[in-house]
Amino acid sequence: MTMFSSTLFEGKVALVSGGTSGIGQATAEYLARHGARVVAIGLGADATIIAEGVELDLREVNVTDDDALKGVIQSLDRLDILVPAAGGTLGEKEMEWEAFNQVLSVQLNAVYRLINLAHPLLARQGGSIINIASMFSYFGGGKTRGLLGSQRGDCPDH
Repeated sequence: MTMFSSTLFEGKVALVSGGTSGIGQATAEYLARHGARVVAIGLGADATIIAEGVELDLREVNVTDDDALKGVIQSLDRLDILVPAAGGTLGEKEMEWEAFNQVLSVQLNAVYRLINLAHPLLARQGGSIINIASMFSYFGGGKTRGLLGSQRGDCPDH
């Protein structure tokens, strides 16, 4: 049983980064179950197992690749919902500059870039952006400083 109509997002187009796994995939599937046409971008798209009865337009896209993001946005005729959900943690490796920078590139810089690219298309329909942050952004997570910093950048007022 669901408390929302299966047609809640009927006629809407959603773009979910990180939509090929984890929270992003769950979000993409939820939107699709409720009527949205969903473009789910991320790594490992060809290996993504989609829930039965759910239809997603899966695309292999590295969110740190600016040209790839531009291509995705240009391929859409409309956009009503943007969910920049790509992310993850590299654990203790985040103490090293390269790993720290990689996490920020995916979870902060790519979010900014995706929103910036999608804004004109979203504005046409009065679309929505849904930013996601984990509990790490509230409480920290030991040696996951890249994750903590990027999440606070994405959702600073929580």
